[in-house]
Amino acid sequence: MKKALWIMTIVFLFLLNTSSISKNEKNIWDDYELVRLDEIKQREKPYQIEYHKEAVILEEAERIFIEPTYEKEGFSWMAEKVKEGNHTQLMLIHQYVYNADGVLLSKTIVPDSMRYYESSQMIYEYGSKPKVGTIFAINRITKYGADCGGCYPDASGNASTASGALVGLTSVRQSNGEWKNGITYDGYYIMATSRNVPMCSILEITGHSFSGMGLEPNVPFQAIVLDRGVNDGILDLFVGSEYRLEIVRQTQRSNDYMAEIVAMGTLSRNSQGQRICKIEEGPH
Repeated sequence: MKKALWIMTIVFLFLLNTSSISKNEKNIWDDYELVRLDEIKQREKPYQIEYHKEAVILEEAERIFIEPTYEKEGFSWMAEKVKEGNHTQLMLIHQYVYNADGVLLSKTIVPDSMRYYESSQMIYEYGSKPKVGTIFAINRITKYGADCGGCYPDASGNASTASGALVGLTSVRQSNGEWKNGITYDGYYIMATSRNVPMCSILEITGHSFSGMGLEPNVPFQAIVLDRGVNDGILDLFVGSEYRLEIVRQTQRSNDYMAEIVAMGTLSRNSQGQRICKIEEGPH
């Protein structure tokens, strides 16, 4: 009963927030009822009408991990999905109306388009090889900088990663050869992993409490594997300098780290002959 009341409250608030744009962008019609195509054609100025299906996740699907029933060639700590599950979600269709200048005039839920779907469990089986879709738990995420003990930075403070990509104390050389301030490589945070996680893999990290440099607690982020030096079950996050480790801080002691391989890449070279990671497989 409480769960149903909670869901109804969320739905009501969602509908309340999506019924209008703002006072300054208020629908030129007196109300927010659906606009028929023939009405659009009768207006003095041309209008554009679009329909988009949207999903609102109310509750994440539960993940269940099981042991394999036969001997597998992968790693015991990596798992692959063997049964697709669903989140508890609300599916609905919105009508968007734009004026001749492309300004959004109204966003309205199409009556009777709302559908509610209960969640179902996602089943994962241990013993997977590293590939797109493989998921694994992380015991610990540490932090390191370009000036770490085994990084051997040059006089400028720049060091080479195991992939060949260069990182500095306050910047990173991107795949196009340009240096960019910050701690990301082509938009991805940088991770060092064990050799069992392929170089140039893109990992999506969930269940963390990192804050700073664009990271927010409990908001998933993607990182690229550019370095080595840690054991299985541990990740090492690049943050620039060993003297500024707190530029990315953890807001709580305990975390439920989980990593999923969402894309794969290969080592390559750019037009300048520099070692880079080229992402080739998977959505990212």
